[in-house]
Amino acid sequence: MRLLFETPWTWALAALAALLPLGWYTYHQRPQLLRWLRLLFVGLLLLLLLKPSLMLIQKTTEKPRLTLLINRSKSMGIKEKLPGSSAQKTLTRWHQALEWLSEKLPDLEKKAQVQFYAWGEYAERQSLSQLRSLSPSETLTSLETALQEVLREEPQQIWILSDGVEESSEDLVPLLDHLPVPLNVLGVGKPEKYSGGKIARIQLPDFTFLHLPFEIHVDWEIKSKKGQRIPLKLFRNKRLLGEQLLSSNTEEEIGHSTFTVYPGSLGRETYRAELDQSFSESSTDVLRQKWRIMHLTGRPSFEYAHLRDLLKSNPNYELVSFVILRNPDNIMPVPDSELSLIPFPAQEIFVQDLFRFDLFILENFAWSKFGLPLSYLESLKTFVSRGGGLLIIGGENALIGGGYKATALEALSPINFQSGGNDFHFNSFKPKPYNQSLQHPLLQWMLPPGGGTKSSSPGRAPGDDFNSLWNHLPPLEGFHSYDSLKPGAIPLWVHPSQKTPLGQETSILTSWSYGKGKVLLWASPSTWKWKLAGGLNPRISSFYARFWTRNIQYLTGDLDFKRVRWSPLPQAWLRKDPLPLSFTVFDETFQPFKDPVHIRVHWFRPGQTSPEIPLVRPEETGRYQVELHNFKKGPQRLKVWVHAQGKLIGEDEIKFEWNDSLSSYEAFNRNALVKIAHKARGNYSDLNQLEIKTWLRELPPSKEGQVVVGKKNLWDSPLFLGLLIGLIFLEWILRRMRGYS
Repeated sequence: MRLLFETPWTWALAALAALLPLGWYTYHQRPQLLRWLRLLFVGLLLLLLLKPSLMLIQKTTEKPRLTLLINRSKSMGIKEKLPGSSAQKTLTRWHQALEWLSEKLPDLEKKAQVQFYAWGEYAERQSLSQLRSLSPSETLTSLETALQEVLREEPQQIWILSDGVEESSEDLVPLLDHLPVPLNVLGVGKPEKYSGGKIARIQLPDFTFLHLPFEIHVDWEIKSKKGQRIPLKLFRNKRLLGEQLLSSNTEEEIGHSTFTVYPGSLGRETYRAELDQSFSESSTDVLRQKWRIMHLTGRPSFEYAHLRDLLKSNPNYELVSFVILRNPDNIMPVPDSELSLIPFPAQEIFVQDLFRFDLFILENFAWSKFGLPLSYLESLKTFVSRGGGLLIIGGENALIGGGYKATALEALSPINFQSGGNDFHFNSFKPKPYNQSLQHPLLQWMLPPGGGTKSSSPGRAPGDDFNSLWNHLPPLEGFHSYDSLKPGAIPLWVHPSQKTPLGQETSILTSWSYGKGKVLLWASPSTWKWKLAGGLNPRISSFYARFWTRNIQYLTGDLDFKRVRWSPLPQAWLRKDPLPLSFTVFDETFQPFKDPVHIRVHWFRPGQTSPEIPLVRPEETGRYQVELHNFKKGPQRLKVWVHAQGKLIGEDEIKFEWNDSLSSYEAFNRNALVKIAHKARGNYSDLNQLEIKTWLRELPPSKEGQVVVGKKNLWDSPLFLGLLIGLIFLEWILRRMRGYS
């Protein structure tokens, strides 16, 4: 109980000042009895003006707020045998969580104010009885959204109950790093039985860049004796890329490993992690950020100068070029140390740095003049066999003249070198296409839309066809003769009259494949004439640049790379409804396509007589997303076509099996839940192993408080009024009885 005065102190002072004269007058009253009666009246009047009240106070204890989030995803409906139970007793993961909550609720409510939420795509507050009426049926869940919603209620601790099948700590990193309250995680489900080690997940980026390292993350679990080591291995196409030895300080340990690797080649690559008898695979698309080109030429020339200028002017090319300015047979009357030229770095070019490049250009270089080891050419042979590109540009110091007969370069070349004599001829000629060679991917750019050498497209200039274009090009000078083409070699342009000893037309531009790589032999080092002619004739002004750019794209494998690509689809997504899928459109340099495009997507699914056309939404530059709804179980096929300026850029197709039955869900994912707990700086425990008192001790202490349970105003009480009236009446009687004035 507490006495409270409701009148502000300023009003109280004013009332006191007003009553002081009355008090002064009363004090000087005679006789003394009247003085005390009057002072008592003034005191009661002052007390009445202060508005006294009696407050009834009760002490309270405020418990900390504890929020429990229970996962409603469909995987929580999987039935499992309870540990230690009979073979007949099975419960879904959802009901395991509810039984645990019912059993532990008294302990929880002793220490905290408990709030329950069921979460799927959103979080919904429920009572425990309401939770019992729900079923785990959500195909799309978002823990991030659920956490953001419950944080609005300002809980002091959050506990999550989940099987971890749909969770990913990577998606939650920004939120978990700045979570204002502790987050503990309870794993609901029966851990998979294994011995030794188990791969939980392997994670790769959707896209990586050739020659640039990237990280592969592997989540794992191991059971081993203390000190025992188990190897974790990473493979690409059965080739071992790395190995880590894992050991455990406890009987069972959950962990994470990172491998840093370089992509092997352009296109989609699959990586496989193996641990004991367990494995997991994932894929990434390897793109090219820049073309890395090594250009080695035997002497300065117009061909070298113009080609180097073209390569240096393109920001997508990373060029390293060496030109021999002084051959060993050029005797100088001064020591080498007096010359400003650097020595020829053959060791660096052919051994140390070779495999860092995409393309090697060998132009009119005389190998025999430098006395270089033949093992360097074997290194070049290995480079091509592993997927590198090789461009051989002829000249008097190339092929036979360069001392390459019976070397690894002849093995790489698409032709069999002639047996002897001079193979380079300084004749002027104009090459011609070989049969249907214009249909070859290397030369298709020369054809008008629709193919053929004659243009029938409306709006195209009458002379803007292949024959007219070709007639405007100046003749070339110089070519190589040879014995024969090798099997598999493809002649693209040939000499108009020169024949081989076997009666074949002599090829000027020849392509073929060696191992995983491609080789082009360009027999005439005089394309610089096209460059000069283009300055005088606008019709062929871009021919030189397009010719060499196309050659580089062909040799580096970029013509084989799809410019429209669906992103790899995680296996766990193949039961989501709706299901978001993304694809990327690339330009000619394989950067995201920035110009406007026309996109058409068809979705073929079971029971559909005609393809459905989903809505396409842009995500970012060159990247688009479609969202598929209302799946029917079975095979699905999605195909996309992309056009720009009326021309097909590319197309791609993805096939997958959609299945949302419980058997399609992955096993209890303890690893994902442990990572979430660690990221949030919280605790993890399996549901049936939790010592709940340990977690409850980490809750903030209860706060002691007070609450007003009642209030009695004394100033408006009839007792006060009666007392004041009684004092006045008593004074009047005394004055009458004793005759006071």
